[in-house]
Amino acid sequence: MSEIRLNFKSSDYAKLTILPEQIPNRIPKDAEKLFLGDDKDPYYKLVAIDYPVWGTGGIYEESFFDSFFSKLNNAPIPGSKNGHAGLFEGMGSGRPKTDFIVTGGEIKPSGDGMRGTAIFKIYVPPVTENGSNETFIKENKSGMVHYSLVTCPKEREENGICHFYESESAERFDAVPLNGGAMQQKTNAKKQMIMSKSKNHADRLISQGKINKTDPWSFTGADGNKLLGENGDNWGEYALWHMVENSDADPETKARYSYPYGKNGEVYESALRAIASRAGAAGMEDLSEWASEKISSINEQNKNNGEMFMETKVEAFSALKTFKANGKLMNSEIAKELEMELRTEADKKNSEIIAKLNSIFGEDIISGVEKLTAKIAADKIAVVNARMTEEFGAEKLADGSENLLRIHANSIAKESKEDLETLVKTIKENPITKKLNADYLDHTSSVNQIITNSNKAPAAVEVVEL
Repeated sequence: MSEIRLNFKSSDYAKLTILPEQIPNRIPKDAEKLFLGDDKDPYYKLVAIDYPVWGTGGIYEESFFDSFFSKLNNAPIPGSKNGHAGLFEGMGSGRPKTDFIVTGGEIKPSGDGMRGTAIFKIYVPPVTENGSNETFIKENKSGMVHYSLVTCPKEREENGICHFYESESAERFDAVPLNGGAMQQKTNAKKQMIMSKSKNHADRLISQGKINKTDPWSFTGADGNKLLGENGDNWGEYALWHMVENSDADPETKARYSYPYGKNGEVYESALRAIASRAGAAGMEDLSEWASEKISSINEQNKNNGEMFMETKVEAFSALKTFKANGKLMNSEIAKELEMELRTEADKKNSEIIAKLNSIFGEDIISGVEKLTAKIAADKIAVVNARMTEEFGAEKLADGSENLLRIHANSIAKESKEDLETLVKTIKENPITKKLNADYLDHTSSVNQIITNSNKAPAAVEVVEL
């Protein structure tokens, strides 16, 4: 095992704009609960180190930082606001008091397989075993603090240069003076902090239905003064109605707070739309996503209540297109509700057809079509009757008795939907038809006979008594 290596001395300082909410906590949930307790507005410090990076003893690679972060899956990594003081007393047996912990971290590769950024997420509690952290938190917010790694790393040599590829044990991340770390780093010293209290307050108002869904958004100086109260010093209330605290602005000033989301006891949907747009453009993805989620939540409430609130024609047309795409709305329904005529190519063709029908039947098209339909049906019946007579004889025989063969043929024709030629063939092949025909061919019969032939029309003959 290599000796513990300390990372001192840095030559660069820059501001980190990423938000703590964008870096996940990785420590076990029970440990997170023990340290955070009931801290409703936890302060997190972020430190970003671009790799591969020169540090004490050599170059630190991506795999080193990845293995360092993997230790968080088992327990937090401790840190002291007094640097590495006392760490080596008794050959490493000494341990500074814990003033903060590393709770999370993330590797952001650049895509070339070699370079990227390792981001450390540090939770600084209000009070620790060393007492209050109030001043230390202010120092972090003011950009006065850098951080330094401690570890027992694994190494290999390449071209005479030592490369560290794994963190094996004894991990720490202590605070050091500005530029006191061996690795160049960026921190979120001066930054915009999304305030958890404000988010919780907005969420609670939305869940209670205290939402202004229609009015355009504006937040004037007078609106701000109203929040500050009669004495103009209620900064807690003022902060509660703003999403972001700007730590580089003076305390108890309006410049300290930004992104208001409501007033007069209501969350404004129009304010949430403004926040989603502005925060996204400013690189505050978490705030933009939060506002977008709240808008979706409000829209879902509206949907469940059968309500729809839209401020612009663009929103209205977008909603109509969505309904049409989902098959829940037709053009004819839109036209009917708006009391307007809807003319399409199909409408034009229908108009031409109606004009032609008018020329035939006059204005009473329905009555004319009904008469024409009745005539067509009567003509069809006449054609069938004529063919039935031709094939199977008249309904009455010469002596006035019923022609049973014709009656049978009529009963089949009445139920059939076949064309006429097929119908005739079906009747002739019917067993009952053949039996009746045979009876009529019996010369001992006392009734007229029907003589059928596929190539010759039937004829009625008199029965000759022998």
